[in-house]
Amino acid sequence: MLGSYRTIMEEKVSLRPSFFTWADGSRMHFFAVFDGHGGPEVSALCRDHMHAILADELARAAAAYRKEDQQDEEAEHRAWKAALTRSFVRADELGASGVPRGTIGGSTAVVALLVRGRIIVANCGDSRAVLCRAGRAVPLSEDHRLDRAEEMARVTAAGGVVFNYGGVLRVQGILAKTRALGHTLLKPEVICEPEITITARSEDDDFMILASDGLWDVM
Repeated sequence: MLGSYRTIMEEKVSLRPSFFTWADGSRMHFFAVFDGHGGPEVSALCRDHMHAILADELARAAAAYRKEDQQDEEAEHRAWKAALTRSFVRADELGASGVPRGTIGGSTAVVALLVRGRIIVANCGDSRAVLCRAGRAVPLSEDHRLDRAEEMARVTAAGGVVFNYGGVLRVQGILAKTRALGHTLLKPEVICEPEITITARSEDDDFMILASDGLWDVM
């Protein structure tokens, strides 16, 4: 779901049902929102390629997982998380290649995978995944912004300088997010490593929303 209307929409959506078959034969379904900043180039690249990158990494993870005890749920979770983390690194490199040299451009990414009775969410930035369960909102991700103490500490430890512009904290006075894909001029302060959650589905689940800050900031 997209946020507020603009003349140029930098948000991109990717919906890929049954994009991969996991090691046990279960189909995996891919849903994602990418919110570009500094232009739509990086979010468009992520929309077009992230699912294929992830399918490649999941294939590697599945091959390794087949050699382990497939009754070990934690081993399966580690395999999923490793594939997602590697995919975000590759998408970050791809995004950086799509931005004109010397300019600032990037994208947030929130990716949700559905497989069997699990919802796997990988988030980088301040787009967000929220599940409606029994009529109540259940956050499946947490924003990467400077109002999180651990994110502030990580950014400053990496040498980043934080400025407050109009009440908004920004890395180097530029970016309000502390994690994103594609930013070459704001590294190492801004990283591409996602935070990943795995949630068991319930009969009480009604729907899930993936959206950019254009929606969440006005709710």
